[in-house]
Amino acid sequence: MKKVFYIILLIVAIILGAIFVTKMSNKENSNNNIEKSMTNHLIEDEVEFIVLNNEIVNTENPENTISEETIENIIAEQQGEQIDYEEKAIEIAKEDWGEDDTVYFSSDGKNSDGKYVIYVRSRNTTNAIYKYIVDAKKGTFTSEIEAH
Repeated sequence: MKKVFYIILLIVAIILGAIFVTKMSNKENSNNNIEKSMTNHLIEDEVEFIVLNNEIVNTENPENTISEETIENIIAEQQGEQIDYEEKAIEIAKEDWGEDDTVYFSSDGKNSDGKYVIYVRSRNTTNAIYKYIVDAKKGTFTSEIEAH
């Protein structure tokens, strides 16, 4: 009778041990899933933070670079805007020219260097008075007086 009791006790102990190990294993997997989820969320937040601060770091291949134009476009997309570089080029020319009601500004598109050609024209004659070559992405320009 004692033998049967010890055998039953041993079987119950083995079953309880197996149940305990299974529960601990499931709890550990659950913790790993929660940790992975939190890590992914933190990485996504970090990427968003980096983009919003005009810093993009490629940890997989540090030799990859991203241009300022790309960064500006990413930020503009996040803010629901589109960057109009032609309009930006006209604004740069207007800022340099100053306030003047006798003229208007027109764009002749891009030159072979990808820079915008902006003309300052007389409102009376529509003749070009001045010419700006504007790199809207960098915010730089050169200018020259237009010959008639």
